[in-house]
Amino acid sequence: MSRDELSCTTSDTKVETAYLNRTKNGIVIEMASSVSYCHLNCHASQPMSMLNAIRTLALVGMSCVTCPLAAAEFRGLGDLPGGGFASMANGVTADGNTIVGLATVEANQIGFIWRDEAGMLPVTVAYHLSTAAIAVSDDGSRITGDFFDLDDVPRERIRLPFRWKLGDDFLEGLGGLAEVTPDDSAFASDISANGSVVVGMTTSEHGEEGFIWTAGVGMRGIGDLPGGSFFSEANAVSADGTRVVGRSTGERGEEAFIWDADHGMVGLGFLNDNERWSRAMAMSPNARFVVGQAASAAGTVAFLWTLEDGMREIGDLPAGIGLSVADAVSADGSVVVGAGHDDAGQQAIFWSESTGLIALKDLLAQQGLGDQLAGWRLTYAHDISDDGRVIVGEGWNPQGEYEAWRAVVNPVPEPSTLALGSLTMLALTWIRQRRIRTLVGAAD
Repeated sequence: MSRDELSCTTSDTKVETAYLNRTKNGIVIEMASSVSYCHLNCHASQPMSMLNAIRTLALVGMSCVTCPLAAAEFRGLGDLPGGGFASMANGVTADGNTIVGLATVEANQIGFIWRDEAGMLPVTVAYHLSTAAIAVSDDGSRITGDFFDLDDVPRERIRLPFRWKLGDDFLEGLGGLAEVTPDDSAFASDISANGSVVVGMTTSEHGEEGFIWTAGVGMRGIGDLPGGSFFSEANAVSADGTRVVGRSTGERGEEAFIWDADHGMVGLGFLNDNERWSRAMAMSPNARFVVGQAASAAGTVAFLWTLEDGMREIGDLPAGIGLSVADAVSADGSVVVGAGHDDAGQQAIFWSESTGLIALKDLLAQQGLGDQLAGWRLTYAHDISDDGRVIVGEGWNPQGEYEAWRAVVNPVPEPSTLALGSLTMLALTWIRQRRIRTLVGAAD
Protein backbone atom coordinates (compact mmCIF):
# COMPACT_ATOMS: atom_id res chain seq x y z
CA MET A 1 0.00 0.00 0.00
CA SER A 2 1.42 3.39 -0.87
CA ARG A 3 1.75 5.91 1.92
CA ASP A 4 -0.69 8.40 0.40
CA GLU A 5 -3.45 5.76 0.53
CA LEU A 6 -3.58 6.02 4.33
CA SER A 7 -5.20 8.93 6.17
CA CYS A 8 -4.92 9.24 9.96
CA THR A 9 -6.29 11.74 12.46
CA THR A 10 -5.26 12.14 16.09
CA SER A 11 -7.12 13.63 19.03
CA ASP A 12 -7.18 13.61 22.84
CA THR A 13 -10.41 12.14 24.13
CA LYS A 14 -11.67 9.80 26.86
CA VAL A 15 -12.51 6.09 26.89
CA GLU A 16 -12.61 3.21 29.34
CA THR A 17 -10.28 0.73 27.60
CA ALA A 18 -7.65 0.40 24.93
CA TYR A 19 -8.23 -1.68 21.82
CA LEU A 20 -7.27 -2.27 18.21
CA ASN A 21 -10.25 -2.50 15.88
CA ARG A 22 -9.60 -3.59 12.31
CA THR A 23 -12.23 -2.50 9.79
CA LYS A 24 -12.54 -3.17 6.07
CA ASN A 25 -10.65 -0.08 5.07
CA GLY A 26 -8.66 0.78 8.11
CA ILE A 27 -7.97 0.41 11.83
CA VAL A 28 -8.97 2.44 14.84
CA ILE A 29 -6.51 2.48 17.71
CA GLU A 30 -7.56 3.84 21.07
CA MET A 31 -5.16 3.86 23.97
CA ALA A 32 -6.59 4.90 27.30
CA SER A 33 -4.97 6.10 30.41
CA SER A 34 -7.41 6.46 33.24
CA VAL A 35 -7.78 10.20 32.77
CA SER A 36 -6.91 10.85 29.16
CA TYR A 37 -6.00 9.00 26.02
CA CYS A 38 -4.76 9.31 22.51
CA HIS A 39 -7.19 8.38 19.74
CA LEU A 40 -6.04 7.60 16.23
CA ASN A 41 -8.47 6.84 13.44
CA CYS A 42 -6.88 5.54 10.25
CA HIS A 43 -8.69 4.74 7.03
CA ALA A 44 -7.26 3.29 3.85
CA SER A 45 -8.49 3.87 0.33
CA GLN A 46 -8.60 0.09 -0.23
CA PRO A 47 -8.91 -3.03 1.96
CA MET A 48 -5.89 -3.58 4.22
CA SER A 49 -4.05 -6.83 4.76
CA MET A 50 -3.31 -7.79 8.35
CA LEU A 51 0.37 -7.08 7.68
CA ASN A 52 -0.43 -3.53 6.63
CA ALA A 53 -2.77 -3.15 9.62
CA ILE A 54 0.07 -4.21 11.94
CA ARG A 55 2.49 -1.88 10.15
CA THR A 56 0.00 0.93 10.65
CA LEU A 57 -0.30 0.08 14.32
CA ALA A 58 3.47 0.35 14.69
CA LEU A 59 3.60 3.72 12.91
CA VAL A 60 0.66 5.46 14.51
CA GLY A 61 1.30 3.86 17.88
CA MET A 62 4.59 5.72 18.03
CA SER A 63 2.73 8.89 17.06
CA CYS A 64 0.30 8.35 19.91
CA VAL A 65 3.13 8.45 22.44
CA THR A 66 3.69 12.07 21.45
CA CYS A 67 0.03 13.19 21.71
CA PRO A 68 0.04 16.75 23.07
CA LEU A 69 -1.21 17.17 26.64
CA ALA A 70 -2.82 20.29 28.11
CA ALA A 71 -0.51 22.13 30.50
CA ALA A 72 -0.89 21.83 34.25
CA GLU A 73 -2.39 24.93 35.88
CA PHE A 74 -2.81 26.44 39.33
CA ARG A 75 -4.54 29.58 40.52
CA GLY A 76 -5.84 31.03 43.75
CA LEU A 77 -9.49 32.04 43.45
CA GLY A 78 -9.31 35.11 45.66
CA ASP A 79 -12.02 36.28 48.03
CA LEU A 80 -15.27 38.22 48.01
CA PRO A 81 -14.82 41.96 48.68
CA GLY A 82 -15.37 43.26 52.20
CA GLY A 83 -14.00 42.05 55.52
CA GLY A 84 -11.04 39.79 56.16
CA PHE A 85 -9.55 37.59 53.47
CA ALA A 86 -10.61 33.94 53.64
CA SER A 87 -12.13 31.48 51.17
CA MET A 88 -12.39 27.74 50.48
CA ALA A 89 -13.62 25.74 47.48
CA ASN A 90 -15.96 22.86 48.26
CA GLY A 91 -17.36 21.60 44.95
CA VAL A 92 -16.77 21.62 41.20
CA THR A 93 -18.93 20.70 38.22
CA ALA A 94 -18.30 17.53 36.24
CA ASP A 95 -16.51 19.53 33.52
CA GLY A 96 -14.38 21.48 36.02
CA ASN A 97 -15.56 24.92 34.90
CA THR A 98 -17.75 26.03 37.82
CA ILE A 99 -16.69 26.03 41.47
CA VAL A 100 -18.66 26.70 44.65
CA GLY A 101 -17.48 27.38 48.18
CA LEU A 102 -17.54 29.99 50.88
CA ALA A 103 -15.75 33.25 51.64
CA THR A 104 -15.71 35.95 54.30
CA VAL A 105 -17.67 39.19 53.89
CA GLU A 106 -17.81 41.65 56.80
CA ALA A 107 -16.90 38.86 59.23
CA ASN A 108 -19.74 36.69 57.90
CA GLN A 109 -19.59 33.48 55.89
CA ILE A 110 -21.08 33.84 52.39
CA GLY A 111 -21.34 31.16 49.72
CA PHE A 112 -19.80 31.83 46.32
CA ILE A 113 -19.90 30.57 42.77
CA TRP A 114 -16.81 30.93 40.58
CA ARG A 115 -16.40 30.79 36.81
CA ASP A 116 -13.33 31.73 34.84
CA GLU A 117 -15.06 34.43 32.82
CA ALA A 118 -16.82 36.03 35.82
CA GLY A 119 -14.57 35.27 38.76
CA MET A 120 -16.00 34.85 42.26
CA LEU A 121 -19.59 35.97 42.83
CA PRO A 122 -21.63 35.71 46.04
CA VAL A 123 -24.73 33.57 46.50
CA THR A 124 -26.87 36.71 46.62
CA VAL A 125 -30.34 36.57 48.16
CA ALA A 126 -32.86 39.10 49.44
CA TYR A 127 -32.42 38.23 53.10
CA HIS A 128 -29.53 38.84 55.51
CA LEU A 129 -28.19 35.30 55.56
CA SER A 130 -24.95 33.47 56.20
CA THR A 131 -24.54 30.78 53.55
CA ALA A 132 -22.12 28.00 52.67
CA ALA A 133 -22.14 26.60 49.11
CA ILE A 134 -21.17 22.93 49.31
CA ALA A 135 -22.01 21.27 45.96
CA VAL A 136 -23.18 22.21 42.46
CA SER A 137 -25.17 20.53 39.68
CA ASP A 138 -23.41 19.51 36.48
CA ASP A 139 -24.57 22.57 34.52
CA GLY A 140 -23.66 24.96 37.35
CA SER A 141 -27.21 26.28 37.74
CA ARG A 142 -28.17 24.69 41.07
CA ILE A 143 -26.25 24.92 44.34
CA THR A 144 -26.82 23.27 47.69
CA GLY A 145 -25.44 24.08 51.10
CA ASP A 146 -26.67 25.42 54.42
CA PHE A 147 -27.64 28.80 55.85
CA PHE A 148 -28.78 30.67 58.93
CA ASP A 149 -30.44 34.06 59.45
CA LEU A 150 -27.93 36.71 60.55
CA ASP A 151 -30.76 38.79 62.05
CA ASP A 152 -31.33 36.11 64.68
CA VAL A 153 -29.36 36.48 67.89
CA PRO A 154 -26.39 34.08 67.82
CA ARG A 155 -27.73 31.67 70.43
CA GLU A 156 -30.98 31.28 68.44
CA ARG A 157 -29.48 30.78 65.00
CA ILE A 158 -30.58 27.57 63.28
CA ARG A 159 -28.53 26.23 60.38
CA LEU A 160 -30.64 24.55 57.70
CA PRO A 161 -29.99 22.98 54.28
CA PHE A 162 -30.94 24.87 51.13
CA ARG A 163 -31.09 24.64 47.35
CA TRP A 164 -30.54 27.72 45.22
CA LYS A 165 -30.99 28.42 41.53
CA LEU A 166 -28.46 30.75 39.96
CA GLY A 167 -29.99 34.22 39.66
CA ASP A 168 -32.86 33.69 42.10
CA ASP A 169 -33.44 36.19 44.92
CA PHE A 170 -34.48 33.53 47.41
CA LEU A 171 -33.03 30.33 48.77
CA GLU A 172 -35.21 27.26 48.80
CA GLY A 173 -35.05 26.06 52.39
CA LEU A 174 -35.30 22.28 52.61
CA GLY A 175 -36.39 22.11 56.25
CA GLY A 176 -35.76 19.05 58.40
CA LEU A 177 -37.21 15.66 59.22
CA ALA A 178 -38.28 17.10 62.57
CA GLU A 179 -38.07 20.49 64.25
CA VAL A 180 -34.48 21.70 64.17
CA THR A 181 -33.15 23.68 67.14
CA PRO A 182 -29.95 25.71 67.53
CA ASP A 183 -28.36 22.72 69.25
CA ASP A 184 -29.06 20.34 66.35
CA SER A 185 -27.01 19.45 63.29
CA ALA A 186 -28.60 20.06 59.89
CA PHE A 187 -26.68 20.36 56.64
CA ALA A 188 -26.64 19.48 52.95
CA SER A 189 -23.71 17.50 51.56
CA ASP A 190 -24.28 16.92 47.86
CA ILE A 191 -26.59 17.45 44.88
CA SER A 192 -27.42 15.25 41.89
CA ALA A 193 -26.22 15.97 38.36
CA ASN A 194 -29.47 17.71 37.32
CA GLY A 195 -29.90 19.49 40.64
CA SER A 196 -33.18 17.81 41.58
CA VAL A 197 -31.90 15.69 44.50
CA VAL A 198 -30.06 16.84 47.64
CA VAL A 199 -28.66 14.71 50.47
CA GLY A 200 -27.37 15.55 53.93
CA MET A 201 -28.22 15.13 57.59
CA THR A 202 -30.80 16.62 59.93
CA THR A 203 -32.69 15.89 63.12
CA SER A 204 -35.48 13.35 62.99
CA GLU A 205 -37.74 11.74 65.57
CA HIS A 206 -35.11 9.01 65.88
CA GLY A 207 -32.08 11.26 66.28
CA GLU A 208 -29.54 12.47 63.74
CA GLU A 209 -30.49 10.94 60.40
CA GLY A 210 -29.33 11.13 56.80
CA PHE A 211 -31.87 12.46 54.36
CA ILE A 212 -32.61 12.50 50.67
CA TRP A 213 -34.64 15.45 49.36
CA THR A 214 -36.25 15.37 45.91
CA ALA A 215 -37.84 18.29 44.07
CA GLY A 216 -41.60 17.90 44.02
CA VAL A 217 -41.49 15.19 46.68
CA GLY A 218 -39.67 16.65 49.66
CA MET A 219 -37.43 15.14 52.33
CA ARG A 220 -37.33 11.57 53.58
CA GLY A 221 -35.06 9.87 56.07
CA ILE A 222 -32.88 6.97 54.94
CA GLY A 223 -32.78 5.20 58.31
CA ASP A 224 -29.65 3.61 59.70
CA LEU A 225 -27.85 0.28 59.85
CA PRO A 226 -29.48 -2.31 62.12
CA GLY A 227 -28.24 -2.58 65.69
CA GLY A 228 -26.45 -0.05 67.86
CA SER A 229 -27.59 3.48 68.66
CA PHE A 230 -29.48 5.38 65.95
CA PHE A 231 -27.28 7.56 63.71
CA SER A 232 -26.71 8.15 60.01
CA GLU A 233 -25.41 10.87 57.73
CA ALA A 234 -25.63 11.13 53.94
CA ASN A 235 -22.46 12.55 52.42
CA ALA A 236 -22.84 12.03 48.66
CA VAL A 237 -25.41 11.16 45.99
CA SER A 238 -24.97 9.48 42.61
CA ALA A 239 -25.38 11.50 39.42
CA ASP A 240 -28.88 10.13 38.83
CA GLY A 241 -29.95 10.80 42.42
CA THR A 242 -30.81 7.18 43.26
CA ARG A 243 -27.90 6.08 45.47
CA VAL A 244 -26.44 7.62 48.61
CA VAL A 245 -23.27 6.97 50.61
CA GLY A 246 -22.33 8.05 54.11
CA ARG A 247 -21.85 6.52 57.56
CA SER A 248 -24.14 4.97 60.14
CA THR A 249 -24.01 3.20 63.48
CA GLY A 250 -24.91 -0.48 63.38
CA GLU A 251 -24.28 -3.69 65.26
CA ARG A 252 -20.74 -3.86 63.84
CA GLY A 253 -19.84 -0.29 64.79
CA GLU A 254 -19.83 2.99 62.88
CA GLU A 255 -19.67 1.93 59.24
CA ALA A 256 -19.60 3.37 55.73
CA PHE A 257 -22.72 2.51 53.77
CA ILE A 258 -24.40 2.70 50.39
CA TRP A 259 -28.19 3.16 50.16
CA ASP A 260 -30.90 3.03 47.54
CA ALA A 261 -34.68 2.92 47.79
CA ASP A 262 -34.94 -0.74 46.74
CA HIS A 263 -32.28 -2.28 48.98
CA GLY A 264 -32.06 0.16 51.86
CA MET A 265 -28.76 0.70 53.65
CA VAL A 266 -25.89 -1.76 53.17
CA GLY A 267 -22.61 -1.55 55.07
CA LEU A 268 -19.38 -1.38 53.06
CA GLY A 269 -17.20 -2.96 55.72
CA PHE A 270 -13.93 -1.99 57.37
CA LEU A 271 -10.21 -2.01 56.78
CA ASN A 272 -9.50 -3.55 60.17
CA ASP A 273 -11.80 -5.96 62.01
CA ASN A 274 -10.07 -5.09 65.27
CA GLU A 275 -11.01 -1.41 64.93
CA ARG A 276 -14.35 -1.22 63.20
CA TRP A 277 -14.87 2.33 62.03
CA SER A 278 -15.40 3.69 58.52
CA ARG A 279 -17.26 6.46 56.72
CA ALA A 280 -17.94 7.08 53.06
CA MET A 281 -17.34 10.65 51.89
CA ALA A 282 -17.91 10.56 48.12
CA MET A 283 -18.49 8.32 45.12
CA SER A 284 -18.15 8.30 41.36
CA PRO A 285 -21.19 9.49 39.35
CA ASN A 286 -22.29 5.89 38.68
CA ALA A 287 -21.66 4.80 42.31
CA ARG A 288 -19.17 2.15 41.18
CA PHE A 289 -16.34 3.70 43.23
CA VAL A 290 -16.67 4.94 46.82
CA VAL A 291 -14.02 6.75 48.85
CA GLY A 292 -13.71 7.82 52.45
CA GLN A 293 -11.85 7.14 55.66
CA ALA A 294 -11.48 4.07 57.87
CA ALA A 295 -9.54 2.79 60.85
CA SER A 296 -6.58 0.55 60.00
CA ALA A 297 -3.43 -0.77 61.58
CA ALA A 298 -1.69 2.37 60.27
CA GLY A 299 -4.20 4.80 61.79
CA THR A 300 -7.33 6.41 60.35
CA VAL A 301 -6.67 6.56 56.64
CA ALA A 302 -8.20 7.06 53.21
CA PHE A 303 -9.83 4.17 51.36
CA LEU A 304 -11.15 3.28 47.91
CA TRP A 305 -14.05 0.81 47.69
CA THR A 306 -15.28 -1.12 44.65
CA LEU A 307 -17.94 -3.80 44.35
CA GLU A 308 -15.36 -6.22 42.95
CA ASP A 309 -12.58 -5.71 45.48
CA GLY A 310 -14.27 -4.22 48.52
CA MET A 311 -12.45 -1.67 50.70
CA ARG A 312 -8.81 -0.92 49.85
CA GLU A 313 -6.45 1.13 52.00
CA ILE A 314 -4.82 4.14 50.32
CA GLY A 315 -2.81 5.13 53.38
CA ASP A 316 -1.10 8.38 54.33
CA LEU A 317 1.85 10.37 53.07
CA PRO A 318 5.41 9.25 53.89
CA ALA A 319 6.46 10.47 57.34
CA GLY A 320 2.77 11.03 58.07
CA ILE A 321 0.90 10.37 61.31
CA GLY A 322 -1.52 7.83 59.90
CA LEU A 323 -4.32 10.34 59.37
CA SER A 324 -5.80 10.88 55.90
CA VAL A 325 -9.18 11.11 54.20
CA ALA A 326 -10.35 10.60 50.62
CA ASP A 327 -12.89 13.29 49.78
CA ALA A 328 -13.50 12.84 46.02
CA VAL A 329 -12.94 10.38 43.18
CA SER A 330 -12.88 10.69 39.40
CA ALA A 331 -15.61 9.12 37.26
CA ASP A 332 -13.51 6.05 36.40
CA GLY A 333 -12.10 5.60 39.90
CA SER A 334 -8.51 6.15 38.81
CA VAL A 335 -7.85 9.38 40.75
CA VAL A 336 -8.62 10.09 44.40
CA VAL A 337 -8.05 13.37 46.25
CA GLY A 338 -8.43 14.53 49.83
CA ALA A 339 -6.10 15.36 52.72
CA GLY A 340 -3.24 13.64 54.49
CA HIS A 341 -0.28 14.45 56.70
CA ASP A 342 3.49 14.52 56.42
CA ASP A 343 6.21 16.00 58.58
CA ALA A 344 5.11 19.51 57.48
CA GLY A 345 1.50 19.02 58.60
CA GLN A 346 -1.75 18.59 56.70
CA GLN A 347 -1.46 18.44 52.92
CA ALA A 348 -3.87 18.08 50.00
CA ILE A 349 -3.31 14.62 48.53
CA PHE A 350 -3.53 12.95 45.12
CA TRP A 351 -3.64 9.21 44.49
CA SER A 352 -3.50 7.06 41.37
CA GLU A 353 -2.16 3.58 40.67
CA SER A 354 1.00 4.95 39.07
CA THR A 355 1.78 7.75 41.55
CA GLY A 356 0.61 6.14 44.75
CA LEU A 357 -0.31 8.65 47.44
CA ILE A 358 1.49 11.94 46.88
CA ALA A 359 1.10 15.52 48.06
CA LEU A 360 -0.79 17.39 45.34
CA LYS A 361 1.69 20.26 45.53
CA ASP A 362 4.55 17.85 44.80
CA LEU A 363 2.71 16.45 41.78
CA LEU A 364 2.06 19.93 40.41
CA ALA A 365 5.72 20.84 40.97
CA GLN A 366 6.73 17.75 38.98
CA GLN A 367 4.50 19.03 36.20
CA GLY A 368 6.30 22.38 36.00
CA LEU A 369 4.47 24.56 38.53
CA GLY A 370 7.06 24.60 41.31
CA ASP A 371 7.84 28.30 41.02
CA GLN A 372 4.17 29.26 40.80
CA LEU A 373 3.41 27.30 43.98
CA ALA A 374 6.28 28.78 46.00
CA GLY A 375 4.92 29.91 49.36
CA TRP A 376 1.66 27.98 49.04
CA ARG A 377 0.60 25.17 51.37
CA LEU A 378 -2.32 23.24 49.92
CA THR A 379 -4.12 21.74 52.91
CA TYR A 380 -7.23 20.06 51.50
CA ALA A 381 -8.53 18.89 48.11
CA HIS A 382 -12.33 18.73 48.35
CA ASP A 383 -13.57 17.82 44.89
CA ILE A 384 -12.53 16.70 41.41
CA SER A 385 -13.91 16.85 37.88
CA ASP A 386 -15.15 13.68 36.20
CA ASP A 387 -11.98 13.34 34.10
CA GLY A 388 -9.73 13.55 37.16
CA ARG A 389 -7.90 16.66 36.00
CA VAL A 390 -9.52 19.66 37.74
CA ILE A 391 -9.11 19.65 41.52
CA VAL A 392 -10.41 22.30 43.95
CA GLY A 393 -9.69 22.94 47.59
CA GLU A 394 -8.17 25.28 50.14
CA GLY A 395 -4.85 26.27 51.61
CA TRP A 396 -2.51 29.00 52.78
CA ASN A 397 -1.28 31.43 50.13
CA PRO A 398 2.16 33.12 50.20
CA GLN A 399 0.65 36.10 52.07
CA GLY A 400 -0.47 33.87 54.92
CA GLU A 401 -4.16 34.07 53.94
CA TYR A 402 -6.49 31.11 53.67
CA GLU A 403 -7.60 30.89 50.05
CA ALA A 404 -9.62 28.69 47.72
CA TRP A 405 -7.70 27.31 44.73
CA ARG A 406 -8.19 25.46 41.46
CA ALA A 407 -5.57 23.10 40.02
CA VAL A 408 -5.44 21.32 36.67
CA VAL A 409 -3.12 18.32 36.52
CA ASN A 410 -1.68 16.68 33.45
CA PRO A 411 -3.09 13.21 32.89
CA VAL A 412 -1.06 10.77 34.94
CA PRO A 413 -0.26 7.62 32.92
CA GLU A 414 -1.69 4.50 34.49
CA PRO A 415 -0.11 1.07 34.06
CA SER A 416 -2.59 0.37 31.25
CA THR A 417 -1.19 3.31 29.32
CA LEU A 418 1.97 1.34 28.77
CA ALA A 419 -0.06 -1.11 26.71
CA LEU A 420 0.14 1.06 23.61
CA GLY A 421 3.90 1.06 23.79
CA SER A 422 3.75 -2.70 24.24
CA LEU A 423 1.39 -3.05 21.29
CA THR A 424 3.69 -0.93 19.18
CA MET A 425 6.76 -2.97 20.13
CA LEU A 426 4.78 -6.16 19.56
CA ALA A 427 3.85 -4.94 16.10
CA LEU A 428 7.46 -4.09 15.27
CA THR A 429 8.63 -7.48 16.59
CA TRP A 430 5.94 -9.29 14.56
CA ILE A 431 7.04 -7.48 11.39
CA ARG A 432 10.69 -8.29 12.07
CA GLN A 433 9.95 -11.96 12.74
CA ARG A 434 7.82 -12.17 9.60
CA ARG A 435 10.72 -10.75 7.57
CA ILE A 436 13.13 -13.26 9.16
CA ARG A 437 10.80 -16.13 8.35
CA THR A 438 10.50 -14.86 4.79
CA LEU A 439 14.29 -14.61 4.45
CA VAL A 440 14.79 -18.06 5.92
CA GLY A 441 12.17 -19.48 3.59
CA ALA A 442 13.86 -17.83 0.64
CA ALA A 443 17.23 -19.27 1.67
CA ASP A 444 15.76 -22.73 1.86
